[in-house]
Amino acid sequence: MAKASRTTCLLVLLVVAAGIAASQARKTHLLHEQTLFREDKPLQHPVPVSQDVLRVLLERDEVKQGLDFSSDSERNNPTQLFRAAEVYLSSSDEVGLVVIGIPPMTGADNDWFWVVRSPRHNPSVVLFSGGDYLQLLNSGTNGLRDIRRLFSTASETRETIYKFDGTRYKIAKDKWTEKPQ
Repeated sequence: MAKASRTTCLLVLLVVAAGIAASQARKTHLLHEQTLFREDKPLQHPVPVSQDVLRVLLERDEVKQGLDFSSDSERNNPTQLFRAAEVYLSSSDEVGLVVIGIPPMTGADNDWFWVVRSPRHNPSVVLFSGGDYLQLLNSGTNGLRDIRRLFSTASETRETIYKFDGTRYKIAKDKWTEKPQ
């Protein structure tokens, strides 16, 4: 009986130790995770845009409009119009992608960003946004991280916070600030 009790205690300790080790590994990984994305900055963990993700992107209206300004070479190989990085969208290690458009897959004065959920199986775009940069926040809503977008013009700056509603990201806060003249 004492031997069975010791074995049970040992198993419980091993399970707890494994959980702590996994938690620490995740925290270490998050410390090195890229959370700020700009078209003009390198990606820390770039990945190729898969055919499944590309198919979903090509179905979107803004991408179809961007293709109107692309060359024949870009239309024949649209993967060259996007850069992507793997990110963790949730605390449960759900992998997602932040995809950044490469000109002409951008706005006239801003970058285009797509957040793709489940990129490895059944990908879906849960956020499209244009701006100067996109930032994954530590806070979260309905299981996914909140996202901040900043967009500036010569006269004002717009800060938008997006929160996940269970299906896609929606604007939770939108603030315009005039720049001093």
